[in-house]
Amino acid sequence: MLLSGQDVAYYDSGNSLSPPADYLDSYLMVDFVADTSTENTVNGVAGQPFAGLALSLNGGDGANNQISPDVVTVNNSDFAGDLLQYGTAAENLAGLHVGLCRPYRAVFLAFGLEGINSRSDRSQVMAQSIAWLMQTPPAHGVELTATEGTQIGNFGDTVAHTFRLRNTGAAADTFSLARAGLGPYNWPTSAPSSPVGLASCASRQIAVTVQVPVTKSWHITDSFTISAQSTAAPTLTDVITRYTKTPAPVLLVDDDRWYSFATEFKQALSDNGIPYDYWLVPKAFTGSEPPSPPASTLAMYPMTVWYTAYDWYQPLTVAEEERLIDYLNNSGRLFFSSQDFLYRHKLNHSGNYGPFAQDYLGVLAHTEDFTTTVASGELDNPVGTLLGPYPLTFPAGYQNFTDALTPTTSAGVASRGQADQPNGLTNAGITRIVYPAPTPPTIFTETWRTNFLAYGPELLGRSERARLMQRSVGWLSWLGASTVTAEANSVSSGSWITFTAAITNDGWDDLTTATFTATFPAYLTPGSGTFNWSGPLAVNQSTTFTYTAQINQPLPAGTVISQTSWLAYPAHNIRFDRVAAVPVTPNFSESSLGVTPAAGIQQSDTLTYTLVLRNRGMVGSGAVTTTNTLPNSLQLLGASAQAGTVISSGNALTWTAASLGVGAETTLTVRAVVSATGVGTIRNVAQVDDGFNRAVVLSADASFKVWPWYLPVIVKNATP
Repeated sequence: MLLSGQDVAYYDSGNSLSPPADYLDSYLMVDFVADTSTENTVNGVAGQPFAGLALSLNGGDGANNQISPDVVTVNNSDFAGDLLQYGTAAENLAGLHVGLCRPYRAVFLAFGLEGINSRSDRSQVMAQSIAWLMQTPPAHGVELTATEGTQIGNFGDTVAHTFRLRNTGAAADTFSLARAGLGPYNWPTSAPSSPVGLASCASRQIAVTVQVPVTKSWHITDSFTISAQSTAAPTLTDVITRYTKTPAPVLLVDDDRWYSFATEFKQALSDNGIPYDYWLVPKAFTGSEPPSPPASTLAMYPMTVWYTAYDWYQPLTVAEEERLIDYLNNSGRLFFSSQDFLYRHKLNHSGNYGPFAQDYLGVLAHTEDFTTTVASGELDNPVGTLLGPYPLTFPAGYQNFTDALTPTTSAGVASRGQADQPNGLTNAGITRIVYPAPTPPTIFTETWRTNFLAYGPELLGRSERARLMQRSVGWLSWLGASTVTAEANSVSSGSWITFTAAITNDGWDDLTTATFTATFPAYLTPGSGTFNWSGPLAVNQSTTFTYTAQINQPLPAGTVISQTSWLAYPAHNIRFDRVAAVPVTPNFSESSLGVTPAAGIQQSDTLTYTLVLRNRGMVGSGAVTTTNTLPNSLQLLGASAQAGTVISSGNALTWTAASLGVGAETTLTVRAVVSATGVGTIRNVAQVDDGFNRAVVLSADASFKVWPWYLPVIVKNATP
């Protein structure tokens, strides 16, 4: 049968009011893709019966009626094959043929034959269709088909490859199977069972095993071929090539929904030359749990990059959280980005924060839907130092549900948003594992690390995303615990800075080679010490060295002296930087706010607050502004400053200190009366702004007197 016509697939696939027609799906093996092709050129698919045909729709002496030719696809390649395509895109199928191992033959054209713009071309299509339809099915044929892609096996594991051998001929046949190694490593591979007899159109699953070497060479691939030869017609053969590889150092888990960002994350890793394996979590699945990487798969990878992007429906299940906890406890390292993970996480944990969020990602609390618009790296954080600010660009329909984070005491702030809110965290820990047998017990300590972002890196530009990924994977890597620090007594021209580098391997295996290279900006002249190092580094081994540099010019206040060092190890093809920073700014982080009395207060008591500004920075300050608005339960009586001016209005006051030199201190005293009764604590909060750094927040608590109750209460002559 030859069937042609625009909109046949559209209507008979159920896209109109009519139900789907069984013949289209079950007999012609057609699935509808799109109602109207954007191409009017139609070409024969290479290697198929119409190969070499080049047709055009509309115009010429054709019917000129092709308004909406359909785009289709083959739904069962066991029996049907591609025939014609629109333009040069293989996915834009315009026609197919059916007949392999079927008791009938059919040609389906998703456009009207009458619309071809040349009579000779129409005649040729008709002639070739009839010729193919009238052919007698071949007596003999052979087909090898893979049932899976490249197989990834852990070191020392045996990997099974399965493929299907099918007799595509009309007569029974026997097939000889042979294996040949292609290399380049020639891993031990089993031979397939041979010979194999099959009836017409019958098939059999064939298995071949490959032994992955114990020696750890990451992200390498070996290959072999299987050939099948017909005994009845020895010239008929089919060959299939199979690939086996060792794990990459990074597993990329694509767990997004509604919007796809696989390209963005693959680019971020590839732009840094970081090898990775890719796992796609299906968006639709059967059962209660999505088919995300099982524990056995995660255990193969030193580092995992997992993202959920816009998914608010099911970012992570509780089972996935528990699986990731187990992965981290066994020295795994995790990058995780998700703007709505915490929303769903608390719903899954009865309104509380579970262990994965708090103990491992480092989230003490969060502010839902804070709507971050920018990510700026945090100074002195291994991921964030001097990164950004990077603006976030949201695609149409991708709503900004990003959260603000409050870190636990163990976690570090990696980045902040436009209102100084943390939106990225780093965390690390050590898990102590005790194996009681054999005696005496064996104790292992496993180091884990995480980098959690409450926004998606897919919202960054390509270069910014790659830079962030370079830093993050560096933090997660086996050299991620390495540090480079700076010590300076002065930042004036001619002063010296001493740098200390500690290069540490806290990974799974010894590193045969690790490298360190110190680089310097133009305002630093290298002095003495070790600027370059390369050598082996055993597990839990660290090597430490120092070097110096001299400031060779005056630096304006606000400069951040930054010395960048590059760390790398070829085993994972990881290269990242660590920045030792010395801010040329004042530093008031050691300032304090105290209150007297701090306990047992009552209404009408007078509280005295003492705020001490301490400049522990490298340079003197300009004007320092301290703002303080007393709580409603207090009434301001007055304020006096050791230096500077104080302006007050109601319960609000502003203290401006003209300048403080390095190491200098100055004091503000504030007196207030307790104007209300209460229980609990009065917290007074002040902010110090030096014009360079993030405002320093100071607080002081005064608690109300607690009155004792004596039970039971007995009252004489009380009326019940």
